[in-house]
Amino acid sequence: MEQNQEILDGLKTAMEAELTGFNFYKMAAENVTDPRAKETFAKMAEEEMGHFKYLRHQYQSVYWKTEIMISPKPLSKKPEIKVKVPSSVPPSKSASKTAIMRSVS
Repeated sequence: MEQNQEILDGLKTAMEAELTGFNFYKMAAENVTDPRAKETFAKMAEEEMGHFKYLRHQYQSVYWKTEIMISPKPLSKKPEIKVKVPSSVPPSKSASKTAIMRSVS
């Protein structure tokens, strides 16, 4: 298997895991009645979506063989990513797993 394909497969698996986490925490936030729990689960869902978007940028970088630069800041903070992607590639705005995975496949 080509090295890039292995990287893409790993990133795709990681993105699926982040979307699973996002959906779990989103559902939990919608189903609890305690305001603090609702806020906590909503924040965790937001974190998972941030992880997904980071991985999606990485995937697109490898897929389109573009340059990617990541700031040396710790990953506990939102990473600063600059990706050169051809203008013909529209950013994915859908949070659904199927639509997102289709857009990066």
